[in-house]
Order: sequence, then structure tokens, then C-alpha cells
Amino acid sequence: MKAGIFSLKRKIGYETYLPKFQQSQANTAFCHHQKRTYAMLEADLPFHIKIDRDDKGFDIRSIGFEDFGGQLKHNVSAHPKVDARSGELCAFGYDMLENNGSVHFSLINKDKKVLSYMNIPITSPRMIHDFGITENYIIVPDLPLEMNIKNAIDKNDVIFKYDTEKPSRYGIMKKLNQAPDQIQWFEMPNHFVFHYVNSWEDQNENGETVVTLWGCTVLNVSLNFNEEHPFWGKNIKNFLTKMTFNLSTGQSTFDRLHPEYSVEFPVISQELIGYKTRYTYLS
Repeated sequence: MKAGIFSLKRKIGYETYLPKFQQSQANTAFCHHQKRTYAMLEADLPFHIKIDRDDKGFDIRSIGFEDFGGQLKHNVSAHPKVDARSGELCAFGYDMLENNGSVHFSLINKDKKVLSYMNIPITSPRMIHDFGITENYIIVPDLPLEMNIKNAIDKNDVIFKYDTEKPSRYGIMKKLNQAPDQIQWFEMPNHFVFHYVNSWEDQNENGETVVTLWGCTVLNVSLNFNEEHPFWGKNIKNFLTKMTFNLSTGQSTFDRLHPEYSVEFPVISQELIGYKTRYTYLS
């Protein structure tokens, strides 16, 4: 309801028009790429900050929003991924208005040049907070936490609702892919993931390419902050989960580990993002 009133005020000139980007508070997470540190909020561009140090302490300075010399045309999620071995920044952002739901993806190299851009169609307008990469692939979640404007207006409810009846999907594509029909989609049991641990590609004993993805899966998502935090509360259960995708056969697996533990906020060595890891820290 508030969003609708704000839009009406903007149209009649009561509210000052703001550009699509460069208007938010980047306050969710951080990303470091080629000697620059960015603060992130998924509705906007990365925000460049600089930390000045001396013998007395340090100071954090705001430099400004980063569009890589006008090359970056879309918002970037709170959790972009940096491949430390190649120096590539994998930036994606979900768009709930374009084409009834899509994901923008840009591949930015170590020289801050956008090598590739892709608009990826998904099932419907959905929130996608995190995603995965491997050495050669991008893993795009298509999970049923959906924008429902009618529900928000009619019932004065939250704008995102989790659909427990729809399956979850994952699309896997090459980093330089330019065609939606080159994305390989896999269907999984119903779930949502706010944060993934890590992902990597490997060859099995049959010489088939298998992508492994670890994440903290949840089955009862609510974004009503008046009740409890959406992924941390007495009624929320997050399971450490291993998913595999065989790109050769099209088969997949979905296995929850240690169901007695509810875990979130996974952290690994940032130098190993996209490559096989053995350990993670979890809350």
C-alpha cells in the first residue's frame, strides 16, 4: 500500500523523482574486487568505499556508486561473487518488473571491463538473494518466494509470499553464455535459500561434469519482520544441504545434512569461491 501511494505522489509531482539507481543505502554485505571494496544492497549499484588507515586508527570514506564507466546497466545483488583465480566479478540482480521476472547477469574481468551480459528469464517475479559460481559456470536459483502486489494491497500484507506448492529450479550456464536456450534447468524439491555456502564443478568416474552446490535451505519463509527475522527465529529451520547437478545426464540430487542443527550465514575462504572446499563456518 505504501509503495502504491509513493508511486502516485511521484506521478503527480508531490514526491521528487529519483533515478532508478544511485538512491539506496548500501547496508547488506561487502564485496572486494581488484583493490576496491564495495558495500552492497540488491536494489542498486555497488557502492565504493575506501578505508584510510594510520597509526591512530582508520576512517571509512564514501566514494560513490560504481557502474564501471557506464558499462553496468543493472542492479547487483547483496552477494556478487569474485573468482580470485581469474579476477572476474560475477554480478547479478533480480528484476521483478521486466518480462514478468528476470535476472540480469554481467561478467566483469580483472580490468573492470564487462565481458558479457545476459538477461535470464525466470518463472515469475521472485526474490533471488544469492547465487553460485564455479570455474566455468553460473548457477541461477529460481525459487518460489514471489512478489504478490495484489495480496499486499488487498490484505495489507508483505509484498513477498512463499509458495509451498511450487518446485524450486536451478539454471546452470557457461559464464559467457548469451542465449537463454543454452541454460540447463534442473527441478528440485520445494525450498528457498537466502545464502549459499559454495559451489564447484568436477568430473565423476564416468567422465561426466557434475556441479555441486551447498546452501542453507529453508521451507517456511516469511518476510513479515513484525513476527521474526525471515531466516533466523524460533519457527525457522535452516538445513545445511548438498545439491548436485549432472550436466551430462540431467540428473540431480538433494540431500539435507544434520537436520538436528539449524544453520545460516555460511562463510568460507574468499580465495576459494567457485572451487572445491572442505570447510565452512556457520551460525
